Amino acid sequence: MIIRVKKNKNYTVICNECLQRPDISLKAKGLFAYLMSLPDNWKIHKKELVNHFKDGTTSINSAFKELEKAGYIITKHIRDKKGRFADVEYIIKESINPITENLISDSLISENQPLQNTNKNKILKKQNTKIISSEVKTSEALPTSSGHSLNVPEEKPFITIPIVQRNPNDPLEYPIYEQDIQEWQETFPGVNVRQELKKIRLWNKDNPRRRKTKNGIRRHITTWLSKAQDKGRRSSGETSKPKPRTPDWY
Repeated sequence: MIIRVKKNKNYTVICNECLQRPDISLKAKGLFAYLMSLPDNWKIHKKELVNHFKDGTTSINSAFKELEKAGYIITKHIRDKKGRFADVEYIIKESINPITENLISDSLISENQPLQNTNKNKILKKQNTKIISSEVKTSEALPTSSGHSLNVPEEKPFITIPIVQRNPNDPLEYPIYEQDIQEWQETFPGVNVRQELKKIRLWNKDNPRRRKTKNGIRRHITTWLSKAQDKGRRSSGETSKPKPRTPDWY
């Protein structure tokens, strides 16, 4: 039995598509439902999400990436006039179904448009896509009420790392995006992350039997970067030097 309340205030209407997918974890569905409950113009900061859940940063980042891979979160990197990284904008998609996507509202460039509720044949003032803050990994054209299309640029990975293919549907290489590089660079400031990623790619190409799975590749990269930072500290003399041995005759 499910006990419902009369929805006259403080409620959210969400497409069932993501919530009823068996291939998406419970924590990812919970994060998706929370994001869809926010105002359409809400600007999301991943680090700030931790303040709204009892889950830790690792758990939230994992759910966030799961939604990204499923296509419900698109990340767009914003650059300044000099081409330098300035900000990240996240676009939350209520549906990735091509049929449903045709109902995407013009809020990407203007105001909300009506969305057809297929359950009750009523028109809802609810947009199908939310711009909430940070990255884009698709080159699809989003329709507008004027008949024109808003082209969303495709984000290409900085580099791909060869991995073990356990299942036929698994990719042969794991993509690394700018957002990943930003996070690693903040964690390992003493390392040239881009250069180390190139070394990691070459090492995995030369050692096919020691490659990692798609679930283990990020740990492999983190361990590599940690060792690279420790090595840099030792070479620069940051580690404490051993005390000289006191002579026996002293």
